[in-house]
Amino acid sequence: MGQRLQHSLAIMSVAACVLAGVAGLPVWSSIIGGLCLTLIALWDHEKLRQRFSAVGATHMLAMANLAGVLDGFLVSFAAWCLGAAFRFVLQSV
Repeated sequence: MGQRLQHSLAIMSVAACVLAGVAGLPVWSSIIGGLCLTLIALWDHEKLRQRFSAVGATHMLAMANLAGVLDGFLVSFAAWCLGAAFRFVLQSV
């Protein structure tokens, strides 16, 4: 997957989470965006698997993958919260 495609997918998934928050969808709807961001991170980390295996540090790759999962879900949750804040402001106007 090319770098431009990864960036485009990441931007679209974050924007979708913001729109889900604005639309009033439940918070668990941001899971889809989190999964997309997680898959992008895991795909990016897979390029380094052979290097980590060569030096015997596969646990570092596993830790990076776990960090990618947490990061993807936190970013999508934050985007949903931003959209929900926009909805709150727009409703109060």
